[in-house]
Amino acid sequence: KDGSLWDTIGVKDGLIGNVCEKIIIDGDRCWVSSNKGLSCVTYSGFKKYDIVNYHLKDLGTPSLIQDYFIKDSVLYFASGCMVYTYPLKEQRLHPVPFYVYKLEVNGKMVPIKNNLEFGYEESNIRVHFGALYYNLSGVVKYRYKLLPNDAAWTYTTESSVLFPSLSPGSYSLLLQAQRNDGSWIECKDVVNFSIQKPFWLQWWCLSLFVVLGVSMVTGISYFFYSRKLRRELIQTKIRTRLYSLEMRAVKAQMNPHFIFNSLNSIQHFILAEENENAYKYLSKFSKLVRKLIESNQSENLMLETEVEILTKYLEIESMRFKDAFTYEVKVDPSINRMKKIPHMMIQPFVENAIWHGLLNKKGERSLIIHFSQLSENSIECRIEDNGIGINKAKESIKGNVKEKSLALDFIQERLMLFSRTMGFSFKLSVRDKSDIDPSQTGTEVLITLPLM
Repeated sequence: KDGSLWDTIGVKDGLIGNVCEKIIIDGDRCWVSSNKGLSCVTYSGFKKYDIVNYHLKDLGTPSLIQDYFIKDSVLYFASGCMVYTYPLKEQRLHPVPFYVYKLEVNGKMVPIKNNLEFGYEESNIRVHFGALYYNLSGVVKYRYKLLPNDAAWTYTTESSVLFPSLSPGSYSLLLQAQRNDGSWIECKDVVNFSIQKPFWLQWWCLSLFVVLGVSMVTGISYFFYSRKLRRELIQTKIRTRLYSLEMRAVKAQMNPHFIFNSLNSIQHFILAEENENAYKYLSKFSKLVRKLIESNQSENLMLETEVEILTKYLEIESMRFKDAFTYEVKVDPSINRMKKIPHMMIQPFVENAIWHGLLNKKGERSLIIHFSQLSENSIECRIEDNGIGINKAKESIKGNVKEKSLALDFIQERLMLFSRTMGFSFKLSVRDKSDIDPSQTGTEVLITLPLM
């Protein structure tokens, strides 16, 4: 006993029989008699013991052991009306022939030899074996272990064992048979065999798969790389086209007449000895020109800077025309003024509104520029005046018709390119207010711009 556990020793553990008739303790040995013979158990700890069995047929002619005792390594026992002696140091064990006599693969018999090799489909192996006991009544007990699959022995009384659907690999079959005394003997034949891998797992096939895989990955990578290269080339062309349009738009926007007229106005103030007005005008004009030069250094401009340039431009035009019109620039509070927009997209419409809409009208003149949020990545700018309207303005414009239409074409093409690259529709709409309400005059321009 070990703690709460008890050692139980029976036939499955090597004892000659499970029917216990008498037990004698002899030092560290325990003698147990049964109807089949005598077992000597040398016990050294929990689950640690050795067993030597003496079958009745090993002891001579007795058919049973009625009583026994042991003295000086001699067994004295009674059987019927006779008393027998048996020297325990002598174990009269008879040799037992044990061998493998047949091997079947997929139901067909094959010759038995060392290191057999079978194909991938020859995976059902049956081994026939036998141990010949001359003095054993009853069935023979066997145990086997298929290496490397089995860690423990498998016990059986059958004289054959089937291993179905074995995986590819090398195997060794170990066989043992139990003697009369409970000990085990090895089979003289050790069955060694191997099952080959299927062709798709052979090294040459795996090498072929690797080559094909590398070729496929290379081809796919080249395809995506080429497609990416084409996209980048298209993007480069678009950016080049945008830059070209921006430069042409800048030239078409800030009309040289504006600079010429501004200088004339400054000269007029000086000659009229309106030095204070001349100083104010020159100061505003110089700041505007400086802002314009700074803005031309980048493709995009912060909304805050764009509003500042428009405001300075309107201040100069209003001062030059002696406050002939009123103006207002509004930006919704929800818009982040630090976000950037394409520069010089608003000014041409503001210039058209002043020169061709407001200055050709008598009476009250007003101009409103309103920026509002459309989405996370876009805003809308509305330029509205109460001038004569675009329809009448076209009739009065003679020399600059071609130049102004080109400026609008540049802006529309830029918006189209932005729509292609950013996945959002950026549009331009110019309409005469009288087309919507005959009682109104003027022009309304709606332009959607990307926030960079």
